[in-house]
Amino acid sequence: MAKNQLKQTLSQYKVIILADSDTSARMLGDTFGNRGASHQSFTDIEEARDAVRTQPVDVFLCMEKGFNREDIIHLVEDARAVRPGPRIIWTIGGEIVPLADGVTPYPFKPSDLLKPVFFSLKIDEELYASA
Repeated sequence: MAKNQLKQTLSQYKVIILADSDTSARMLGDTFGNRGASHQSFTDIEEARDAVRTQPVDVFLCMEKGFNREDIIHLVEDARAVRPGPRIIWTIGGEIVPLADGVTPYPFKPSDLLKPVFFSLKIDEELYASA
């Protein structure tokens, strides 16, 4: 019951992922997609930038590994300038990026991202426990 409720809740959210490899993109996409979220994954920074600019986005997950830090900072700045923009911008690896909501250190398990994202989206703790 709780898993179905979680999928129903997460189906309301769109997640865009920028990852350093197809494997990372697939793992992160599966982590959120298997729980009901609509998602798109990119390994190209410009494709991710275009997606954030042209689509409604709730969560933007951005890996720093494999990308120039300055490019990531500019990408996050661009995402924050979009109206309406992503509700949550979370980076993976490295240090906190200005204007991002938080960072998960590298190495990480994709499931490590669920708690901070669920908390930021104010998803009920009981639903989170079913994830």
